[in-house]
Amino acid sequence: MVFDLYVDGRADFERVRQLRVRVPRAALVAYVDMTRERAKDMFDAGRCGIDVLVVAEETDTPQMLAALLDQAEARSVSSLLKPHLAGLRSVVRDA
Repeated sequence: MVFDLYVDGRADFERVRQLRVRVPRAALVAYVDMTRERAKDMFDAGRCGIDVLVVAEETDTPQMLAALLDQAEARSVSSLLKPHLAGLRSVVRDA
């Protein structure tokens, strides 16, 4: 699921958290236009459940976008598996 994190002018991380709860299997990809003022928001973006950030004019080429979408899907799936693997040995868990 690709969305503009700043669609209303400012990032609403609570809406992103709610989206993550409602659709836990979705890969969340935020498309952002980076500015200095928004730099601190990127830490909150990671904590609220966004899998990948696509930065306008930097990482939005077709090749980069395809790679980032693949990365987001992989992160989304692995986050679902982590709780089920917590009790296993680290060698098994990492594999």
